[in-house]
Amino acid sequence: MDAYKTAKGKQIWCEKTPKNLLYHEVLSTIFPDARFLCLYRNCLDVVHSCIEFCQHTPMTELDPYFQKYPNDQITAMIGYWTDRAIMLLDCERHNPGRCFRIKYEDLVAQPAESL
Repeated sequence: MDAYKTAKGKQIWCEKTPKNLLYHEVLSTIFPDARFLCLYRNCLDVVHSCIEFCQHTPMTELDPYFQKYPNDQITAMIGYWTDRAIMLLDCERHNPGRCFRIKYEDLVAQPAESL
């Protein structure tokens, strides 16, 4: 990625795929100098976004939660958020000094200060 980064005139490369959270242990091994931005967002805001998004595009990552809570999509989405928050905390615990916690709401309200 160094050549691509340099060709674009950038100083760092940032991979922002949310599903990478599932593989943080492998990524930590493959990229020992990597730093991680752990972006946390309010649970109800995530639920609202999921409801909006699911109206247009299926979110297959929610399917196991919809199966677990077939009669309560809100609880399913809260379960999804909870599991992802636990994974973020786990990533922070396994990568001390390499993780930087940031709240989505702070980033939106005060981007320069948050970053």
